[in-house]
Parts: sequence; C-alpha cells; structure tokens
Amino acid sequence: MIPPHGTDVSQGMEHSHAGSQGHDHDHSHDHDHGHSHAGTGVREPMTAQQSAKLVQETVGRCRALGLRRTAALEDLLKVLVESPRPMTLGELAESKLLKNRCDRATVFRLLVRLEKQGILRRLGLHDRSAYYTVNLPDEHHDYLICTECGAIEQLDIACPVEQLEAQIARDSGFRKLYHELEFFGICPKCA
Repeated sequence: MIPPHGTDVSQGMEHSHAGSQGHDHDHSHDHDHGHSHAGTGVREPMTAQQSAKLVQETVGRCRALGLRRTAALEDLLKVLVESPRPMTLGELAESKLLKNRCDRATVFRLLVRLEKQGILRRLGLHDRSAYYTVNLPDEHHDYLICTECGAIEQLDIACPVEQLEAQIARDSGFRKLYHELEFFGICPKCA
C-alpha cells in the first residue's frame, strides 16, 4: 500500500512505474534499466546512473513534445522516477528535492502539462487526491485502488490484458495500442 501522505519517498528508493499512455508501447522488447517489469514482482534497486539516464530520456521525450527544459521539470521527473510508487501533488511539493526550489502551483502546472502530453499517468478516484507516476516506454503497471481510503497498490501479477491488447492490435490494424487497468474495491484495512 502507499505510505501515508507527507511521507518523503524521494530519496534512496527502488523504482517501479506505470507506462504506456500517450507514447509508443511495444511489449516485444524490454530495456534493462534495473527496474521492475510487469508481472515479475521483482523490484531491483535503481542506481544513481540508471536514475539519471531515465530522467534524461524522459526530459528528451518532453523536449520532443515541445516542453521547455527547466530545473523544476528535471527535479519533478527525478523524484517521480526514483519513487517506488505513485505520488500526490502534496507529496511531490514537499519532497526534499522540490520543497525549497519551486512552489506547489508550479508543481501542479507541471503535472497537468506532463499528464496532458502522456509523460505522466494520473491515478486515483476523482473525489480524492490524484497520484502521479511516470509513463516509461518499456514498462506497464496496473493498480488496485481502495474506494474508501484512496490507497493505491501496484499489481504484481502478469497483466491479463496484454495478450488481448496484442490480438486486438493484430485484428484491428490499430497501432500504438495501449490500455490502463485500475481495479477499484475496498482494501483489507477498510473492509
């Protein structure tokens, strides 16, 4: 489950993120960035070099979409890339890296722009805090979301929709097909 709000998760963590909205998503290859792959349940720690590489690749995707490269953008992406789970606006704004460098409004504007461009995925219930995670081209994750407390948990199983997605792409001729799967229910703590 996601730790309580206000917990700083921006330093010294392992990596696992969602991916596929708004970008090329091809399950036929995986790049070794030292992160988890959907369905394996394996979460390897990410080195500083791997983190820096992912941040730079993501900044490159942002630039290709016409977004300006700023320190705030790079810092936000670094916090999200290094986080083992999706984070809220409040958690991001209060993270060690962003807290004294930019205000909450700047973080919010960046989140909105990055989500609109498909760089980030927004998770959660509409009447609760939104959680954000970086979409990486070679990763895909599905989530469980509690309708009572809003807790979000990443599924550590093979995605049941990936084979269907591939078949639909073959049968329909659609390209760059992707899906986002979120299951809603009541978590054990709230049940």
